[in-house]
Amino acid sequence: MSERLTSLRETIEKILPDVDGVLALRTGPGGIVSPFLYNKEKSEELSKLVIWPKEPVPDTLKIIMRAHKEAKLAVVCRGCEERGIVEMFKHAQIPL
Repeated sequence: MSERLTSLRETIEKILPDVDGVLALRTGPGGIVSPFLYNKEKSEELSKLVIWPKEPVPDTLKIIMRAHKEAKLAVVCRGCEERGIVEMFKHAQIPL
């Protein structure tokens, strides 16, 4: 396991008590990678956290935030996705 992934897991474990969930990538059945909402009740799922391949995390965030406007979420994303999230906020597509 890479040092970067270990550091990311440790950071997520630290912030999980303060947020409703952390949206990041996870390896699922059959090795399929997809966005996943990690939460404090199932923190053991962090063992499946991955940062590759690229997946559309902002689209998943938009769907979740439409259904749960008051949710306090953290997001693990790439820089280009971060800029997209800021633009979605500017156009009132998601609350921040």
